[in-house]
Amino acid sequence: MSYGDGLADRVRAVAADGVDAAVDASGRGSLSALVELTGDPDRVITLADASAQSLGVRLAYGEPDDMPGILAEAIALVAVGTITIPIARTYPLTDAAAAHRDSQAGHVRGKLVLAPI
Repeated sequence: MSYGDGLADRVRAVAADGVDAAVDASGRGSLSALVELTGDPDRVITLADASAQSLGVRLAYGEPDDMPGILAEAIALVAVGTITIPIARTYPLTDAAAAHRDSQAGHVRGKLVLAPI
């Protein structure tokens, strides 16, 4: 799904039951739409948007004391299938530059994964 104008409408079109919570990892100005979708800034967290405080959203970046616990909880949710992470493409570590170029192009749907050879 693309960011920008109309994000909330696009999400509503595919999430008929609504949105319980949201995580922003892009920092591309989508926080106000995510707060609108969830109905509460306490239901939104960002890893990348410095404007978080002005909207009442928690900024997780820069909180290293909490990071091990946050990551452990996220890993547990992935392990039981509560959270799914789409993978767009896997690259051998030797192709890291190609993965970076694809990421910078901004049209990837899912995560780019670097794997050891």
